[in-house]
Amino acid sequence: MQPRVGELHDSRVNISLRGAAEAIGLGLGVATTVWVSRTVGPAYFGYYAVMLTIINIGAVFINAGLSTAGSQQIANHPRRAGEILGIVTALRACVALVLILGGLITLAVAPVDPVLRAYLLVGLIAWALLPLRSEWALVAQGRVRVLSLIRVTASAASLLAAIFLVRDVSDADLVPWISLAPAFVAAAGSAFAANRASPVRRAVGSARLIARAYLTDGLHYLKADASALIFTSSDRLFLYAFTTPAIVGLYEAAYRVIQPFYTISSVVGDAMYLQLAEAFGTDRLKATFRRYLDLMCFATFPLGFFLLAFAPTVIAVLYGTRYAGASDYLSILGWVITFGYTSGVTVIPFSAWNRPREYGNSQAIGGALNLALNAILIPPFRGTGAAWATVAAKVSVTIAGLRYFRQVSDYPLLRDFAEYLIISAAAFVAGSIVGRLAPGPQIYGMVAFGLVYLALWAFVRGRRYRDPSTRLPAASETGLG
Repeated sequence: MQPRVGELHDSRVNISLRGAAEAIGLGLGVATTVWVSRTVGPAYFGYYAVMLTIINIGAVFINAGLSTAGSQQIANHPRRAGEILGIVTALRACVALVLILGGLITLAVAPVDPVLRAYLLVGLIAWALLPLRSEWALVAQGRVRVLSLIRVTASAASLLAAIFLVRDVSDADLVPWISLAPAFVAAAGSAFAANRASPVRRAVGSARLIARAYLTDGLHYLKADASALIFTSSDRLFLYAFTTPAIVGLYEAAYRVIQPFYTISSVVGDAMYLQLAEAFGTDRLKATFRRYLDLMCFATFPLGFFLLAFAPTVIAVLYGTRYAGASDYLSILGWVITFGYTSGVTVIPFSAWNRPREYGNSQAIGGALNLALNAILIPPFRGTGAAWATVAAKVSVTIAGLRYFRQVSDYPLLRDFAEYLIISAAAFVAGSIVGRLAPGPQIYGMVAFGLVYLALWAFVRGRRYRDPSTRLPAASETGLG
């Protein structure tokens, strides 16, 4: 049984809208990063990175896996959306209150660097806004248009705040306020949209039992969320503890180059969440999962190869000579995206398939390994050790996830990954050769990499979409091109 024409059309429209929104948001986010980093320099940019890391750690615990558990509940019981929205918001607000009070006490008594303390006091406001953020409910309801609008508006607010607040290094004390602009826009917009569609109402039954049930389900997703945060952020804390804010700033600058690629997962995951959930256990799963895999991997899998060859050029163009030291980190961090998406493709569907234990355990294995390797590698190797620790953790999640994946699906994941590996390696060889032989800038090598990759992808992967019912949407249709 092939996917219905209406489903395919809706999927392409949704992916196109989310893709366009993420593309715009990506551009605005890059502009914000470049503006702030160039204006205040590596040291203050390092303080900002540490502040964001600590705020994000708190956000994960405030969320407590409840948004993912709530999304699954709304997908299964759409008529109870208002009740579920109210439960999740109330539970997250209780956790946020406790965490904010604890944060204020800690900052009052702990010997924290004065610059970092000032940044964190501003950042605590983001914790107060988090319970209101209801994008998770909009995802579960397939409200992609609203999500797209919120994404663009929040990114625009961040850039405007950066431009108006930070004009010179003397404005470094205003940098933390930049993070509040998108947080406020996202909280206000998503809360209004979610409540308008499904007004919050009291849950029917024992509040204690309901809270316990949601927190139990959320615990599995919390393990995954905490592990994902460890992958993407904990290294900043280790670097701050064992090195200097300037090195943290260089590492953060390199990481910001790869960070936008995580948005592809958000686009594809939001647009195909319901399709993956509904196709599980049916003969539509292979066609659906293949589209999901290609949309996830097309622009992400080759990044490790690309940055291995061209990281210095990328850093020079974006940040200038003050950040030249970040190129060594970036040449490794590209593999975080490559293996991050092999792990994501393998593990993320467990959420849609109502398998929180498999989802959480796979991510927790990588998170534990990442923490251990951060402690071992960062003191002697600094940013290079942090980068390799994250890569190793992503590989471990892929291995753990494949074991679980085989238990629930016979989809040939390893075959698809092998095809992407061969295509990307061939593009790397071609780009490296042209880059060395061609005179002038590395742009010729970059172009050669892209052309070879596109040609081989079209021959190996794209030709399998000749059937209109299973064709992968073109770049112009998805907004991912």
